[in-house]
Amino acid sequence: MTRYVLRRLVQAVPTLFGLSVLVFLLMNWVPGNPVEMMFDRRLDPEAVERISRELGLYDPLPVQYGRFLWRALHGDLGRSLRTHQDVTQTILQRFPATVRLAVSAMLVGVTLGLAVGLIAAVFQNRPADRGAMLFVLLGISMPVFWVAMVLQLYFGYRWRLLPISGYSSVPHMVLPAIALGTRYAASIARMTRSSMLEVLRQDYVRTARAKGASERLVLLRHAFKNALVPIVTLIGLEAGGLLTGAVLTESVFGIPGLGRLAYEAILYRDYLLIQGVVLFTAAVYILANLAVDVAYAALNPRIRYD
Repeated sequence: MTRYVLRRLVQAVPTLFGLSVLVFLLMNWVPGNPVEMMFDRRLDPEAVERISRELGLYDPLPVQYGRFLWRALHGDLGRSLRTHQDVTQTILQRFPATVRLAVSAMLVGVTLGLAVGLIAAVFQNRPADRGAMLFVLLGISMPVFWVAMVLQLYFGYRWRLLPISGYSSVPHMVLPAIALGTRYAASIARMTRSSMLEVLRQDYVRTARAKGASERLVLLRHAFKNALVPIVTLIGLEAGGLLTGAVLTESVFGIPGLGRLAYEAILYRDYLLIQGVVLFTAAVYILANLAVDVAYAALNPRIRYD
């Protein structure tokens, strides 16, 4: 297991390197000068020229990227072109808000998704199953920002049950967690239903029923545990997606997390900050998937990583 984890970590290095090159090239191909964006085009052309040269923006692209890579290898992601704050510190300051939102959305998604999926599998082809599939269809089809605005309109503005922005207390996180977790719940519910239906047709489930085991015991001990492996896979993959989905949710609800930071960095073409956020998010995504792979062995002892 240790060798497998180390091998996966080494394999992540070329992925992060390729991603950093791609983001660097994309940001440099975007038209416009970041200095003009920083000062809202209030500087005269000579000042823009002087500041751009001081920041090294006119250096050849390989020189600029080599400079960024050398600093990144020493743990320095540079300073924001707009705020002049350290990029690493800025990311670490914003990351807890994103983690709080992602964990809240994950709790909503996993709880709701497993419950809906189990109900759909147990009551297959009945009205409860059709209602569950309608929830899945709507959950996957509705854009996150639209769900967020509908929740704000009814639960925050008209009925005044919950705050519509901020993240200082638990009630502030309810609507963002539902908005971000609904799509997550729909995917988990669909996977739970199909995985449970497949397991319920296995011979050992029929044997358990033939021996007189209660339906509750058959579902929870024999079927649900064996159906968890593909569900855990999906949970791990979608957990990384929660970080990227947080961009819209944080912007709508005014949460100062990584998603909103990335949006502001793109708006002002602060490419050092964008590169830092992308690399940090990719590293978290890789580690989340690695944790899911390690969890396989705990759920299914037949899986080995030698």
